[in-house]
Amino acid sequence: AFVRVKPQSVLEMRKAVRLVSAEDGRKLVREVLWNSKLLSLSEEVEANGSDRCRLTCPLTHQRIHTPVRGDKCAHLQCFDLKAYLEINRGIAAFNKRWTCPVCAIAAKPQDMFVDMYMLNVLKKTEDDDDEICFDAEGEWTVTAKVPPPPTPDTDMEAAEEHEDTTPEVLVVPGLDDE
Repeated sequence: AFVRVKPQSVLEMRKAVRLVSAEDGRKLVREVLWNSKLLSLSEEVEANGSDRCRLTCPLTHQRIHTPVRGDKCAHLQCFDLKAYLEINRGIAAFNKRWTCPVCAIAAKPQDMFVDMYMLNVLKKTEDDDDEICFDAEGEWTVTAKVPPPPTPDTDMEAAEEHEDTTPEVLVVPGLDDE
């Protein structure tokens, strides 16, 4: 038997993603931090950086507009909803679709949520803020800025200033101009 399905638009898929209030989002941050602390105490390996969250999407490397995570994700890092839906919609291999870009757990649109707490954080931070760190209460501070674009190397500038712009002429011996 064949089942014919009509592809959903990104707008239709967005409707399946639920909202989590800022208060509940902050509770989730505290839970993730607590679970991470317990896990690091019970294992020999310490998970550094689990209290940190980048404000850029791991898919696009641009600032997140609509922060989402999967229900089963055990990390603080969000990714951009629109980018996630558009990228997954275009993936031809069905077995590669709908996995969290941070932890690779299955995350279909109906299994994700928009984190309103992180949306508030994004609104309160500057455009060049790149990373935040949460404390045990879910309060946050900015810990990293986006690095400024690199300045041209002085050697490169000097080379560009003295670059010969005359066209290259190929001299072939034995060929006379008549």
